[in-house]
Amino acid sequence: MTSANSPSNLIISSRAQFLRVRAGPGTGKSFSLKGRVTRLLNEGISPQKILVVTFTRVSALDLQGELTGLGVPGAESIRATTLHALAMRMLGLRSVRSRLHRAVRIVTDFEREPLIADLMRPGRGKRDIRDKLLAYESMWAKLQDQQPRVAQTPEEKAFEDDLRAWLDFHDAMLLDELIPRLYRLLKANPDLLDAKHYSHVLVDEFQDLNKAEQSLCDLVAGDAAMTIVGDEDQSIYGYKHAHPDGIRNWLEDKSDYDDVQLVDCYRCPALAVEAANSLISWAPRDDRRPLEPLPQKGSGEVHVWETWMPSHEAVRVVMEIEQLLDKEVPPKDILILTRNRRYGEAIQRELTQSGIPAISYLSEAATPTDSVKHKLEILTLASNIEDRVALRWLLGEGSGTWNKGRYSKLRVICGDGEVRSPWRVLCEQADGKAEHGVDSELLSRFESIREEVEAIRSTQDINAVIDKMFPEEDVSFAEIRKIMVEEMKVDDSEEGPNLPELLAGVRRGISLPEERDQGDVVRLMTLHKSKGLSAPYTFILGCIDGVLPKRKDADYNEERRLMYVAASRVKADLEHGKRGVLVFTYPIRLSKGHAQALSVVGETDPKRKHLVVAPVSPFLEELGVKVTKKFYGSDGSGAVLNPHIYDDVGQL
Repeated sequence: MTSANSPSNLIISSRAQFLRVRAGPGTGKSFSLKGRVTRLLNEGISPQKILVVTFTRVSALDLQGELTGLGVPGAESIRATTLHALAMRMLGLRSVRSRLHRAVRIVTDFEREPLIADLMRPGRGKRDIRDKLLAYESMWAKLQDQQPRVAQTPEEKAFEDDLRAWLDFHDAMLLDELIPRLYRLLKANPDLLDAKHYSHVLVDEFQDLNKAEQSLCDLVAGDAAMTIVGDEDQSIYGYKHAHPDGIRNWLEDKSDYDDVQLVDCYRCPALAVEAANSLISWAPRDDRRPLEPLPQKGSGEVHVWETWMPSHEAVRVVMEIEQLLDKEVPPKDILILTRNRRYGEAIQRELTQSGIPAISYLSEAATPTDSVKHKLEILTLASNIEDRVALRWLLGEGSGTWNKGRYSKLRVICGDGEVRSPWRVLCEQADGKAEHGVDSELLSRFESIREEVEAIRSTQDINAVIDKMFPEEDVSFAEIRKIMVEEMKVDDSEEGPNLPELLAGVRRGISLPEERDQGDVVRLMTLHKSKGLSAPYTFILGCIDGVLPKRKDADYNEERRLMYVAASRVKADLEHGKRGVLVFTYPIRLSKGHAQALSVVGETDPKRKHLVVAPVSPFLEELGVKVTKKFYGSDGSGAVLNPHIYDDVGQL
């Protein structure tokens, strides 16, 4: 992999100021990056001078572990972090924080519920507010706040005025404001940055960052040698405002650079590589080099199965999985992908009923239980009684309107100019020190909240606090404890995180959920969540036009890239008897209700008026694959996949 003239060796040895690595799926970018870091350390570069930025916390933890395992002195001290974690750390510096208009306090998804309630007006409902919030955050992520705005309607201006007033009063910001605000602050105040703080900055998955995030990376790098890694053909996060042009055009204003493409696919068998190349070739790109299959990966198998309805599709896939498990295929070797949660409901039900060891990652957000939400907000107030977002949530908890009217009066009492603390106003009236006119029901609610907060504040040790609030023996708290443990691992200070820092990380973890290793189980997830994963048996369900590709409010080219990512998840490992099997499935009929829910447009079945003819995904043609099996109803046919196990001498 590292011959003198190989692309991997150029990545490791490059002395250019700027290095762009465009790495196709499964082409060994992690190997090359670790090799580059090893070379830097061996040449005496201080680990504190090396910054590695990853797209996810899980990637940061994995990379940190791999670097430590290199056995190179100093590797364990290299900082591998997500951009959001880096931004939070920088915004925590007193010199930076003092110049911010608001505190670095992120409003989580579940804390938006009272925010939305407070923003409601006649003619401005919940759906309208959510749409306007998305537009507002998109403006920040794309740095459009620095450009002339399109003339707003009076209602749009009124909404943004109300939103900013709410955020100002609660001293908080939305997640997508975080990095753009830091970028704008550092851009306007270069004295806050040390251009020589790092000597080498490496940024992974550059194509998945939005414009603000990419701009911040360039700014933080300063005078450092900078390496970016990514692949615009794998840019699939348009709904998060990903900016694939950022990697495509990154070298335009640079002179001292190396440009490398990794195309040898060390993951997929030849037939899967051929299909992936065929698909992505439909998206023209002048400088694209196709993936190269490696002989040692074999040809593998690619199947296309046509079934009658989604329920039959699910039964067929589960039958095949049961057959594989019976023949001692490890459950973790099986990956099931669907375009979205709604389409995956049938296969999820079938897996549950079958008793197959499986875990579903279909949910697009880490939604805590009501009990966890309550405890997190109590913890937040225990760490900072002036946290107005947590207080707002707790005061409205249990009310269908989030006590909007009562809370609105409290805001008026606190004032608009020199704002008084809501906590102090409530304390003064509860303790009989002043009469502010706070509603009696709201005051009663506050007294209950204060009692819980004081009980927590009497416990000093952070681990004792966590154990008290989220007992390890209670399985309902397992997920939140995992997030907390991971945040403690990511923290690199000698004394470990304090409670406010830990809670900030937990809020970030809830807002940016990621999948964690759950052991030897079959994995079911959306295509988006499969990024970075692989499996010897990969099933892609719901290959219907309208589902994959999604047609409503979707970018067709990005949908193609999403299928490209999915098709390249299959992994061949012939040394261990794993040939690499990729299966595409689709039904040819949907109930009218299901078709409507999925936004699939098809003709009515002339013989069965309650059914819609499901149009086949055009991506199957672009992949260059054809139907290999048709399964209709209960046709009695058995499983058709067979595991490819080697004997003792390595022969099939």
